[in-house]
Amino acid sequence: MDGMGLTPPHSVEKLVIKNYQGRKFPNWMTGLSISFPGLVFLDLDNCMSCTTLPALDGLNPLKSLQISNAGSVVTIGSEFLGTTLLSQATSFPKLEVLKLRNMKKLEDVSLSAEESQILLPCLKSLHIWFCPKLKGLPEGLIKHAALCDLRVKGAHGLTEIKDLPKLSDELHLKDNRALQRISNLPVLHSLTIDDCSKLKHVSGLDTLQHLRLVFSP
Repeated sequence: MDGMGLTPPHSVEKLVIKNYQGRKFPNWMTGLSISFPGLVFLDLDNCMSCTTLPALDGLNPLKSLQISNAGSVVTIGSEFLGTTLLSQATSFPKLEVLKLRNMKKLEDVSLSAEESQILLPCLKSLHIWFCPKLKGLPEGLIKHAALCDLRVKGAHGLTEIKDLPKLSDELHLKDNRALQRISNLPVLHSLTIDDCSKLKHVSGLDTLQHLRLVFSP
């Protein structure tokens, strides 16, 4: 069963899709805000053949979004927002947690928006794990977010982390082989650097209280 003919009830608040083998997501996922107007948690795991992600426009109640093992996705762009979100003043107004994990082909996350549009104002936690080709942090995601927790692991294409004026509680970096520079994190309290051997420059951490350095054995 590929799930194309299976339509869950509209009352669903937590949706987990795992090991889906189709190249495109089911038809009922093209309008998630209509199918699940109260959706709070969405987890897409091991949808290896899908080259694009479903548009999430209108999912205003969504608080947690996890995307894991999406091995065919190369970019996450404005199409991820859908046409409705691009016309809204605030997108994902309640999203607090975003996790991107084990996306081996992912190179770019760029959510362009109108100057007056606010993206993810409530985002507190962003995890990016094992996205080895990712070239930079998603600028559109962090422009307005008052991030508390940022964790980046195994992003071997990432060379710098900079200009996060609202990142406050913790930055955890592990096994980012190309990372050379960390700068302008003025309210960060805690920093962990674990096996980032090419890191040469750290500046603009004026309120840092806790520093943990871990070197490879």
